[in-house]
Amino acid sequence: MCALARLLLVSALGLGGSSCVPKAVPDWDAAGQLDALRTEARAVPNDVGPLLRRAAMVSGWLDAGAGEVWGVDLTGEADELIAELADFAAANPRARGRSLAARGRLLVQRGRPAEAHVALRSSLASRQTLEGLVPLLDLLAPDLAAQTALCAETRWWVSYEGNVVAVLDACATHDPDLPWASAEDRAMYDRLLDARGYQRSLAHEVRWADPERLQEAYGVDVRADEAAGSGTSPQDDP
Repeated sequence: MCALARLLLVSALGLGGSSCVPKAVPDWDAAGQLDALRTEARAVPNDVGPLLRRAAMVSGWLDAGAGEVWGVDLTGEADELIAELADFAAANPRARGRSLAARGRLLVQRGRPAEAHVALRSSLASRQTLEGLVPLLDLLAPDLAAQTALCAETRWWVSYEGNVVAVLDACATHDPDLPWASAEDRAMYDRLLDARGYQRSLAHEVRWADPERLQEAYGVDVRADEAAGSGTSPQDDP
């Protein structure tokens, strides 16, 4: 069995997974991580990457409902980033879309919806990224008419199929009927949903299949993967 197929099968079984999220251990140096990103940003002043990574870290902690984490004042960090992202967007037009999207998310989290609306709208208007679409749709809720107008407007300038799917996915979260979309877009999205349903069904079938049959059919020893990975078995699955 090829390596990719085996990887997909092991992923479907939920074996051997690992988390990319830092573990909440007392000695984890959150302040040091943020300071390292500040240093990196000073070393590459025209690279938005370090600034966005720092914003993502702080935003993730704020999403978890924290005001302080490992000695870091998150509200202070967020306010500092909001100012830095605005400055970076103004000085670097090519990174304007991503910078303003990150700024808009932080503004939402800091309880400044009017400013967030402007930042997220400006991010989408740059037509460089769709990262502002989801938080802006959330911000517009429960105004379905405003969400519909935003979806139609965004879809109008999107052409790459992956981005079309991203727009349809984001907008379907708020109105699954997608009344603003064309018949072609809705048909494509229906096919996508059918494919996802099939993948989930296949993953469920594989996860609960007889290990000996899997080994015979695909060359995967599920029990060995369990011993080497997470140790989760079908019987342990809730």
